Amino acid sequence: MRPLVLPLLGFITGLLIYSSLEAPPSLIATVAFFFLSLPIFALPGLLKLQDKTKRISMSLAAFTAFFFLGSIFILPVAHPKISSKHIVNNISSEDGALGMRIEGVLKSAPERKGPVTHLYVDTQKRLKRDGSEEAITGRIRLTVKGFKGGLLPGDRIIFLAKLTEPRNLNNPGGFDYEWWLKRRGVLVTGYVKDGSLIIKTADGGFSLVRVSSLLREEIIEFLDRLDLENGGIIKALTSGDRGDIDGDLVESFRRAGASHILAISGLHVGIVALFSYTFLNLIFRRSQWLMLRLSVKKLSLALSLLPVFFYGCVSGFSVSTERAVIMALAVVFALLLSRGKDFYNTIALAALTVLIIEPGSLWEAGFQLSFAVLLGIVYFMPKLKAIFEGKDALGLKPIYTRRKVVVDRIKGLVFVSIAASVATAPIAALHFNRVSLLSVASSLVVVPLLGFIVVPVSLIGFLLSLVSVYIGGTVFKVIDPLVTITVYITELLSRLPFGSFYVETPLLIEIAGFYLFVVIIGRVMVSGWELRRGSLYGYALPVAVVATAAGVFFFPRYLHSSGVSEGELRVTFISVGQGDAAFVEFPGGETMLIDGGGGFGRDFDMGRVAIAPFFWDKRVRKIDYMLLSHAQRDHKEGLSFMVENFAVGEFWWNGLGRLGDLGEILKTRGVRSLLVDASTEAKVIGGVRVEFLNPTPPKTPLTLDPIKGSSSSGRPLPDINESSVVIKLSYGEKSFLFTGDIGEEAEEGIIESLKKGGKRFNNALRADILKAPHHGSRFSSSSVFLEEVSPEYVVVSAGYRNYFGFPHQETLDRYRGIKATILRTDLSGAITVTTDGEKLSLSTYLPGAGRGALEEVFDIKRDIGSRKD
Repeated sequence: MRPLVLPLLGFITGLLIYSSLEAPPSLIATVAFFFLSLPIFALPGLLKLQDKTKRISMSLAAFTAFFFLGSIFILPVAHPKISSKHIVNNISSEDGALGMRIEGVLKSAPERKGPVTHLYVDTQKRLKRDGSEEAITGRIRLTVKGFKGGLLPGDRIIFLAKLTEPRNLNNPGGFDYEWWLKRRGVLVTGYVKDGSLIIKTADGGFSLVRVSSLLREEIIEFLDRLDLENGGIIKALTSGDRGDIDGDLVESFRRAGASHILAISGLHVGIVALFSYTFLNLIFRRSQWLMLRLSVKKLSLALSLLPVFFYGCVSGFSVSTERAVIMALAVVFALLLSRGKDFYNTIALAALTVLIIEPGSLWEAGFQLSFAVLLGIVYFMPKLKAIFEGKDALGLKPIYTRRKVVVDRIKGLVFVSIAASVATAPIAALHFNRVSLLSVASSLVVVPLLGFIVVPVSLIGFLLSLVSVYIGGTVFKVIDPLVTITVYITELLSRLPFGSFYVETPLLIEIAGFYLFVVIIGRVMVSGWELRRGSLYGYALPVAVVATAAGVFFFPRYLHSSGVSEGELRVTFISVGQGDAAFVEFPGGETMLIDGGGGFGRDFDMGRVAIAPFFWDKRVRKIDYMLLSHAQRDHKEGLSFMVENFAVGEFWWNGLGRLGDLGEILKTRGVRSLLVDASTEAKVIGGVRVEFLNPTPPKTPLTLDPIKGSSSSGRPLPDINESSVVIKLSYGEKSFLFTGDIGEEAEEGIIESLKKGGKRFNNALRADILKAPHHGSRFSSSSVFLEEVSPEYVVVSAGYRNYFGFPHQETLDRYRGIKATILRTDLSGAITVTTDGEKLSLSTYLPGAGRGALEEVFDIKRDIGSRKD
């Protein structure tokens, strides 16, 4: 009997349901108290029942009680009470260009990520410009550029930061950033322009977190002084600071299926615990006095927690490390109570402990992967051993000789690697859309070298450095070449073709089907002898295998079909913040991507973060036509990732500006590039007419470098915005107009060009859906242009509370003046319009944000005059 499995399932069910379902806390508390008391009150009556019935009743009572217990624990996380003093209700734009002046206490150790550092601060006061103070509450996540260091948890600081409410991009398949922050107690984020804008006013008091951060800073500074070739990796494995690891190297580890080794998790903590236990057990077994008086194994287990705790301190007790330490404590506790042989119950205890302390961990990829590994090893290891080791004629395992010990250990490592890889593959696909076929090979080489050697030796080296800097430094210099060898092997693995690839986002039914399929396959292979006996179980297995395979490979495809209905045109305006991106699905199945967004910073890949997940969610792998309206960052940056990881047929652009890396990737991938302008002949794709209305073709051809965008003639290039490619899609009686970033000059030019061509009176510019020119700038969407287009809907693609103040109020008034319905990606998320050529149907990603998502629902106090337009 496994008494903790059902309580764990009940607790998880409560977390899942009440994370999205809000209920009155008092009612929840009352019902929860009743069900928590139910097992005690019902015990006398249950004792009169039969054993089986009694166990079932007690199990149901435990499940129900922990279900409501889970609801109580998740409500403060998912639905926190927000007072009027909370910082989220006190964000102001009246404090100057550098933002609001806030005083607060640093909650945890600074987290470096490339050129920026993240700080979690519990706010206490708002310091106004007139010298007055206002008490505030709430936690902020600060992004600091040029962080100066020198801060520890508990320190009181004053800082100047631009504050904002975090906002998801809100696309199908996108990352839920708001929920990720809310699980950390954060409802407001801030940006500090320079580290000098943060001043420490008082040191924090004594605390475990502060001590651990001091140790962490000590080892980071010590490693920096050593100037090791692989200092970044060693620093990541010991302190959790990954800020010095090159991005290309991280990508190599990802391709090799070994990126998990760079982030401290349950694997690292487990290795430290195992190493410590093995070492202590060997030492204690040499003492006859201890052997006679104590359980050496349990003593070694208990003392192994000290190195685990020390490792947690050195790594600053980050969220993932804290979770791993809790897991280790729970497992060791079960083993000390002699309850560790029931592995499933021990795993349930560890998971339940973690979730009670940190309910939000359930949604973390690290939590899911860690326990998937444990379950995979516990379940699959015996199956794999039975399959590959076999049994003799009497049904007994073969007797191993000492010569086979090494082979046996290698087999065990292989089996563990296979079990872990199979168990984590669906979860990795769900969270990262990536699967590596090299994870088993990496687990046999990279993980042992870095995990079983570098991690424990590094901790020993740091301890020795506290006594002698020379000895400690020597230890790190000895293992540095080993890390170099590991990096070399990793890079070799990463270069293997088809070793790692991106996959579509799996459905939950597919994940369940995958696990069921693997479980049944394992049972078939282990119990195949039953098939020959003709048992009912034996006959049922192949039927189950076929049914599961059909469910995995056919049903989800039908359920999640992304193709448009026959004869329909579908256009989705993807939310990419302050930028443009639209996906067109033509009747017949061909597709087009118009622009790729960008503009969040060079370390933020809009293609990887927003557009590709949208494609993976829709199960789209090919882009027949890719159109870049003009070569500016907020339109082109996301396209590089798309070209690298999707099949692209043709690339269209105006030939002006710099493509940079995108040009190199297009060339490497052999994508055909075509220059288009108003003279380009119209195309018909799946019955949809594609017309090119801008830019005006140059009088004399420009000789351009497609990467640098420079003119060999030395003549200045036309205005990049006004030269945006403008296309019109016409299908039956309905049409769409995509305008890039054109302004009034180009709008007037298009109208004049159509007049000269005699097309004006044929409604050549008329469109039902207008993609707002230049994100709704006041220098675009002129009254004359809007009169000619006369759209029923205007779609504005802009960033939430963007710096430029887009869409401008004057422009919104002009849209309102022509009675057009205004839709905005910053308010509605992704906007999808479908037509059969006669009717339009519209949907938005955010519920209730369809036709009513006018600009009036979004009231932001901002000084438009102080912003660029």
